[in-house]
Amino acid sequence: MVAGAAVTAIAGAVAAARWAATRPVDGTTARSDYPLGGELPFAHGVASGDPLVDRVIIWTRHTARGRRPRTVDWEMATDTGFEHVVAAGAQQATRHRDWTVKVDVTGLQPGTTYFYRFSHRGKASEVGKTRTLPEDPEHLRLAALFVVVVVVLLRLRSPGAAEGH
Repeated sequence: MVAGAAVTAIAGAVAAARWAATRPVDGTTARSDYPLGGELPFAHGVASGDPLVDRVIIWTRHTARGRRPRTVDWEMATDTGFEHVVAAGAQQATRHRDWTVKVDVTGLQPGTTYFYRFSHRGKASEVGKTRTLPEDPEHLRLAALFVVVVVVLLRLRSPGAAEGH
């Protein structure tokens, strides 16, 4: 029974992680001016993670030359052409943060696919694709069950567990 629940919980956790995985968007009109691994300013690509039902974190690294901070703009939209932008802003990329820009985009809708990009001086990054978690309590139950099962299994494997210590 516990083994079956553990398998179900692990499958749920893997599905949740894949749900919001960043993927490059093929065929979009807003392709990168600088391909991944290419020239400035976004040679490292884009990424997203830590999705919740109403937010997701997006980030990139500005491939900098020089030591001066620079402003990096970002946009989040519901379409690949960025005609329906739902959030936008700007952040400073500095050498103290290794030119990394990390944005916690809030106010998003549950279970929704979003497209995002960064830009600097008119040069755009590749377009990333992400997704917020669905507003489904079943996903939360599976995640909680997974944590409980892992704790129980770790406890059973720890030294002294057999003696009741």
